[in-house]
Amino acid sequence: MGSVKFIKYLFFFLAIFGLSCEDDIEDNRNAFQVVVQNEFWRAETVRASILEDGSLIIVASDGERKMIVQTTSFQPGTYAVGVSTINEVTYENSLSNSAVKTLPFLSKGAVEIARFDADKPSVTGTFRFDALSNTGVQYFFKEGIFYELDITEFNPDLLKPIEDGGDDSDGGEDNGDNGGGDDPDLPFTNHFFAKVNGNPFSTQVITVSVANGIIGVMNATTTGLPSMTIQFPVDVSVGTHNFGGGNINAAFYTPNGVDRKGESGTLFIDKHDTTNRVVEGRFNFTVPQPGNPIEVTEGVFRIKY
Repeated sequence: MGSVKFIKYLFFFLAIFGLSCEDDIEDNRNAFQVVVQNEFWRAETVRASILEDGSLIIVASDGERKMIVQTTSFQPGTYAVGVSTINEVTYENSLSNSAVKTLPFLSKGAVEIARFDADKPSVTGTFRFDALSNTGVQYFFKEGIFYELDITEFNPDLLKPIEDGGDDSDGGEDNGDNGGGDDPDLPFTNHFFAKVNGNPFSTQVITVSVANGIIGVMNATTTGLPSMTIQFPVDVSVGTHNFGGGNINAAFYTPNGVDRKGESGTLFIDKHDTTNRVVEGRFNFTVPQPGNPIEVTEGVFRIKY
């Protein structure tokens, strides 16, 4: 019955945008991404493990850059970094020979575990922090997301530096901290994440459609509700764009079948590869309603149209 509702809502969505075009629905599991020094980075491989003492360790890599996130527990909660070494995040870039590590009193930030699913099992959460590199440069990591990471057996070799074999990805082409290319031999996976009033927006399918020069990106559950949609021109440029005031750049949150349009907000396009038809960006918007408005924050997406 749920799948029937989803199909009905999908057709409703297609009708709204007049879509007679290219649709792409992808699973959003095992996603790990973050904005590093204002540039979007997405891991190609992610391994999450729970150690015997109950601590969580996540190793994410693309073959040239790697991030390790460690918290004292896998249970939902906020784990401060930069207070002690028990909760720690490290980042390595083998191209620029830079390394970043959270250290007491020299870093600040937090890892927030939003959900642990014991049935799958998997873990979902967010993170943000700043820290100094081995060359004294201050690095800022924001809008970090790990979504439904499958819990796997721990491999201690992954903690080694990349040059010493501490990586299990095939390694795609990359250009340091300025975003990387896609391996044409690997399937593309769409990613979309946001928070609604501070809570992770849990979804399972992403629909990307193009019609009349407009890209529509919908993130929804298998039943179609709730859902979230952003839209922007197919020729959108890298830079900052505003939501509200029209239907060219627009954002919608649909909790119960009725679209609620964001009246204010910002769309940041970090990358638009027109050759491979890939767009990466961030967003936030506010949906007015009596009482408390709906605040959509920490939105991050990477889609192929």
